[in-house]
Amino acid sequence: MTTATLAPPTFGTLADVIAAAGGVPPEQVIYTPLPGTATEADVVAYDRVGESYELLNGILLRKVMGAEEDIIGCWLCHLLWQYVEDNDLGIVGSSQAMLRLAPGLVRMPDACFTPWELRDRATPGAVFQDVLPTLVVEVLSASNRKGDMAAKLAEYAAAGIELVWYIDPVRKEVDVYPGGRAKSKRTFTLADTLSGGRVLPGFVLPVARIFEKSGPRKPKKKA
Repeated sequence: MTTATLAPPTFGTLADVIAAAGGVPPEQVIYTPLPGTATEADVVAYDRVGESYELLNGILLRKVMGAEEDIIGCWLCHLLWQYVEDNDLGIVGSSQAMLRLAPGLVRMPDACFTPWELRDRATPGAVFQDVLPTLVVEVLSASNRKGDMAAKLAEYAAAGIELVWYIDPVRKEVDVYPGGRAKSKRTFTLADTLSGGRVLPGFVLPVARIFEKSGPRKPKKKA
């Protein structure tokens, strides 16, 4: 008895590749290996030389993050770590954490949280995080497209991620998706405060604090 194998996707044009990748800019698409033939091993090989790529539909996608978005992502990781460490809840991952959402599907959110009860099941030394986090955070950049981010959201939902935050540095807002469900979206402005809900019990964070390190420092008031 033979076992059926899935043939890699084939793409006739660059437009086909971009459409399959959610409408990403063409400069994010890697052509070595050819789109449709990339594997998890290719993600690992590039990571070993210090380059970050996601994997979707056999396509390697360059992880692009501007300086402003990187500052916000690092700052948020710091804020999450403070709370998580103080309450011994688990671990926080940064934009270098490679999540295998499904075989052949690798994403690298800008921040993520995994509670101890899940982290303790992880494979020691694994290249990919084989136990998925309960919270993932994406900091939007100019290179992101609506189709790309909608596709990621659907992937997070299918993988069972409990809470997804999309941080928009332009709007200075955070879109919150319980369970990764687009229909459940709530938008939090600078006047609002985020809650960790059941994912991070007791965690609260004013939205304004997320963006306080990304702009010019306000002058101190004179005594």
